[in-house]
Amino acid sequence: MAKIISMSGAWKSILKDLNNTGYYPEKPSEISNLLKKAKKELKDNEARANQQIQEKIEVLKKNLQELEKNFESELQKTRNQISNEIETVQLELDIFQNGMGWIQKLINYKIIKKYKTKLSELKKKYKNCSLILKRKIVATKNDLDKTQSTIDDFVSNECKDSRNKVFILQSVLASPNFAGAIAEMELIEKLKTLPDNYYLINDVKISLVESIRFDGEWLTSAQIDHLVISPYGIFVIEVKNWSKKFTLDGNYFDPYQQVKRARYLCYRVIGEKYNLQARSIIAYKGSIPKKPPESQSKVLQIEKVKDYILRFKDTNADNNIVEEVVNFIINQ
Repeated sequence: MAKIISMSGAWKSILKDLNNTGYYPEKPSEISNLLKKAKKELKDNEARANQQIQEKIEVLKKNLQELEKNFESELQKTRNQISNEIETVQLELDIFQNGMGWIQKLINYKIIKKYKTKLSELKKKYKNCSLILKRKIVATKNDLDKTQSTIDDFVSNECKDSRNKVFILQSVLASPNFAGAIAEMELIEKLKTLPDNYYLINDVKISLVESIRFDGEWLTSAQIDHLVISPYGIFVIEVKNWSKKFTLDGNYFDPYQQVKRARYLCYRVIGEKYNLQARSIIAYKGSIPKKPPESQSKVLQIEKVKDYILRFKDTNADNNIVEEVVNFIINQ
């Protein structure tokens, strides 16, 4: 079995988004099931939130009916309670003032004033108790109207996290990274069965100390999907999983130029130093643009990449050199 280092770059990017949402799938095929569960959770939460707000509406309706139905009796009851309070306070004041001369009343001015203020407040409350009860009815009615008019907002807010999970999972499934991850992980599964003296490094960045000119542009670094290091050379692999429509639209960076730049950079950084030949491969699922006549890259379906690599048997380096190259790449 080949030695595998790191994981698919596309899958790594997907996991970053999903882990932040509390999902930890091991492979792309699990995401569809996660979406089904997330949709069910969202549906259940929406039903629960709807039930919760409907129960609140029913309570408010009941309270409003009770207030309106019992308005007169409640008004009389409230007035009786206030009258009793007025009588009690007045009696306490009369007892307190009983037998006092004006000098004593002057001395106890603050206490007497407190009683009179209390009496004034109670009389005002008695006079306005009808208005107070009506305001209570109006407040309950307003609360009911507001609750009924904000049902959708309430449900939406209660289900915000669930809806966000569904959105993220749907976005992942529709993303180019998802298609890329499927193809890259499929290739990794195929290539991990290469012999023991092969290394497969995934999601590799190769960099130069100083930029160089290549095909009329400055070249400093390259991000490579997969790099196979073996005694028989270096294989720079770019993976594509494009639809026919996407390919025909032409809105993409030329994969042949992309892998050409990566191959040349590998040769300059690794091949020259360790006397290893660098070869480039475009591995694809679905559709791929037509290969330009001048391209030296091998274009293969994913399932044929392993056999192509194994065709090369001319030894470029021994196993110690291979390990040294791998360590050099890892520690770049």
